[in-house]
Amino acid sequence: RSPEAQSVRDARVLGTLFFRLASFPVTVISAVRGAAIGGGFGLVCCSDVVVAESKAVFATSEVRLGIVPGVISPYIVRKLGCGRAAVPMLSGSRMSAAEAKEMGLVNRIVESDVPDSVFQNALLGVVNEHLAAAPNAVRRTKELLRKIHPLPAAMPAARRRSCL
Repeated sequence: RSPEAQSVRDARVLGTLFFRLASFPVTVISAVRGAAIGGGFGLVCCSDVVVAESKAVFATSEVRLGIVPGVISPYIVRKLGCGRAAVPMLSGSRMSAAEAKEMGLVNRIVESDVPDSVFQNALLGVVNEHLAAAPNAVRRTKELLRKIHPLPAAMPAARRRSCL
């Protein structure tokens, strides 16, 4: 297999993963400790709720590597809107958890300089809060959200562009 063919295959696999995560019928909660860069940033954008430690960093570093963040771009734009998505996508610069929260990427920040159990308890609190919701109502609400703000239809084009 040529490197180009492998890149296209990898983009398809990742594209499928991101689509399935973004279209998952119940609440998707992500925890970020350390960094969510590139594909990790994409995973965060596919999540409904994001809990991050205060020292976490976020970036779409692809442009700094000479590649287009095509596979994750539909999810970044869907999560942040085109105007807010443009800055990290075009610059590749890193942002703090506080900046990510201000942007709407992170929902809750937990201090980093605390025992692991504090982060785990905060995350468990968020999980339990969402588990208290009626499962059928959550599924129907996620379906409603997808109807109001559908997943991008241009997925194949985005995957091809990421391989440039």
